[in-house]
Amino acid sequence: MDLIRYEAAKQALAAYRTVDDVKDFRDKAIAIKAYARQAKDKTLECDAAEARLRSERRLGELIKEMPKAKPPGKAKEIGAIGAPISDVPTLEEQGIDKHLAKAARTAAGVPEEEFEAILEEHRERQQAVSLASITKPHVGNNSGEMQWYTPPEFIEAARQTMGGIDLDPASAELPQQLVKAERYYTAETNGLDKKWSGRVWMNPPYGTDLIRDFIRKLIEHVNAGDVTEAVVLVNNATDTAWFQMLADVAVAICFPKGRIKYLDSTGEPANMPLQGQAFLYLGSNSKAFRKCFRQFGFIVEVKR
Repeated sequence: MDLIRYEAAKQALAAYRTVDDVKDFRDKAIAIKAYARQAKDKTLECDAAEARLRSERRLGELIKEMPKAKPPGKAKEIGAIGAPISDVPTLEEQGIDKHLAKAARTAAGVPEEEFEAILEEHRERQQAVSLASITKPHVGNNSGEMQWYTPPEFIEAARQTMGGIDLDPASAELPQQLVKAERYYTAETNGLDKKWSGRVWMNPPYGTDLIRDFIRKLIEHVNAGDVTEAVVLVNNATDTAWFQMLADVAVAICFPKGRIKYLDSTGEPANMPLQGQAFLYLGSNSKAFRKCFRQFGFIVEVKR
């Protein structure tokens, strides 16, 4: 299993000079990944996936260095000796099908710095998935999971937009030092079981089921007239059903420049999500929202 460790994989692959060695390395990485998935070892599975990508990149480099194989000549007549057959094996003869060859060439064509960045992002994404799989989404986390809290400048912009915050339905003790909502609910008090009203600040838990439930409840109280205004902070997952559902009742959306650096449990900016975010405003004062949030990014007015 040492072969799939980060540094060992790079060193081993760099030393390989034959297609067979690299293909053998790749085959082992695929086998280990299958074993890791069965054993539910996310770290090992991530390492094996990375080793496979590195092997395909190395294979692509070797393919580029290969002399071109020439097709055999045709015999001029029956019994005649044709043109000399090339002694350079084709990719197919070396066990490299067209799909693998394409993947290898593509990987080799990516600049090294960009390739390393892709692998790092892949590793971060897999680690996040792994952590999410063992961490129950916490209703009380102001940003959903892993004790990530919203930086104060965004909360203050929401407060100025609405003139105050009456309710934070997905919160905890620590973030309330910044939010200072008149009422707030935690994991223990469970905001999904309570009636919402007034001006709402919400950064729902990001587990798929929970974020959908919080958004549905917000929309329910908006439609009933209980919630008069709301500013909601979520990932800009525009392809999801819950984002589309929320955007359908919003009047304006702010897409911030860059990803938000959330605060950790000590109040320090330390947590960076894997994608960008969006603030959605529900209410009748989109002008105030635009004025307060345009400092963070561009504003989209939702037309219906």
